[in-house]
Amino acid sequence: MQFDSSDEITHAFSDKTNRRIGAALLLFASFILAWTVYSGVKKWQFLESSVVTAGVIENMTPLVISFEAEDGKTVRFEQGWKDKGFPSHVGQSVSVIYAKKNPAQAEMTNNLWTGQIVGAIAIAGLSFWGIALLKGYAVAGPLRQTRVGIKY
Repeated sequence: MQFDSSDEITHAFSDKTNRRIGAALLLFASFILAWTVYSGVKKWQFLESSVVTAGVIENMTPLVISFEAEDGKTVRFEQGWKDKGFPSHVGQSVSVIYAKKNPAQAEMTNNLWTGQIVGAIAIAGLSFWGIALLKGYAVAGPLRQTRVGIKY
């Protein structure tokens, strides 16, 4: 019994299919770009009309933060996005930003631009591969697969 790996088969897509995949990636990147710009403009408008204050962690799961607004009322909100820069214990002081007109619209200041950063990374990756496929610098699909056979 002997293994024969000399029979190689290729499964690369055709040039037309590669161009279509590249165009689809670029189209998807343009949708992400539109979302990133829109959410960035909304975030900028929020920042222009907001106040920064100190808040206190009340609960860790879910992460609940309370702070005192300019009008003297205590506001509590649940922080949805969690990352490594988050506080580690109940009672810890954190920086909070909230809208003057609506103190319930608040978030921690350490992750203000996370969505836009993720969007920019996705746009860069999708655009790179989209252009590479569109121009023929890359090929979609596995190029070579080895067929292993057994000879008797």
